Amino acid sequence: MLAQFEFHNQEYRERMKNLLLIAATLMLCNCLISQNLSNRSDADGWKLFYGPHDMNSPAGPEELQKSGLPWIPALVPGNVELDLLSARIIQDPEKGNNIYSLRNFESYQWWYTRAFKTPEARTGEKIN
Repeated sequence: MLAQFEFHNQEYRERMKNLLLIAATLMLCNCLISQNLSNRSDADGWKLFYGPHDMNSPAGPEELQKSGLPWIPALVPGNVELDLLSARIIQDPEKGNNIYSLRNFESYQWWYTRAFKTPEARTGEKIN
């Protein structure tokens, strides 16, 4: 009977150790995700324009600038949901039923834009 109790006690300790390891890993992941979201900035110049996709939608970058669509700072590479979350337009879709709020954006168009400097051509060099 004593040997059986020690066996179960050891098994219990192993399970608890594994659960604590999983909990610590999840807490670390949550901290890293939170830190990543708080460190996001538009320092690299990316913008995410968004709006309903309809007959008045811009057909190209020139029309986009004149369209009046709202925009938010964006991180590239990244994704729309993280940019919306960072801009506090949506709540965390991984919590509760927040994922359903993304249905409002299903028919939207998404434009990532950024201005780039054109390199200067050296004598005799052609830039296409």
